[in-house]
Amino acid sequence: MDGKKRIVDLPKLTSKRLMYRAIESEDFPAVTELLADHDVVQYDLGYTVSSMTEATYFIERLIANHPFNWAVFERATNHFIGLTGFRHLDRLSHQSEIGALLAKVYWKQGYGQEMLTTIMDFGFHTLSLNRLYARVIEENAPANRILQRNDFKLEGTLRKAIFQKERYSNINLYAMLKEEYEAPSK
Repeated sequence: MDGKKRIVDLPKLTSKRLMYRAIESEDFPAVTELLADHDVVQYDLGYTVSSMTEATYFIERLIANHPFNWAVFERATNHFIGLTGFRHLDRLSHQSEIGALLAKVYWKQGYGQEMLTTIMDFGFHTLSLNRLYARVIEENAPANRILQRNDFKLEGTLRKAIFQKERYSNINLYAMLKEEYEAPSK
């Protein structure tokens, strides 16, 4: 990013239809558009950004505090489709929160699944994590479903744990252990 040294050298990743690379300054306009879409951020940020300055601040904070985050692109078109990665990476306990934001035009096409599978593989195999978890607002049905479909276990519900849109919401806490990820399919 503009000559600044990153905290980690983030490897490029690829999956069947996607390419993942470090977030660069050239991505800021597309990230701004992503973060300005209420439908995309309503369950994560809880607010939209209204300028490139706000988006830049968000990105710089994300990278500084959570360096394992990628800009995601469709391989066939090289179009930016979203962000994914790890938050709250705990090297001592070998665990991390995972998350993603996907542009609305790419919803319901399997991209969320592909992003999740790639991040799970990187977390368990490359980072040697033992536990991946996700905190999902209860009303975010698509995010809850994708975690359930991928055998994440619901560990509990944090009641009225977040205040957004002038009300409290519950947060579902899902997790997967490396041994569950590597277990043979039934």
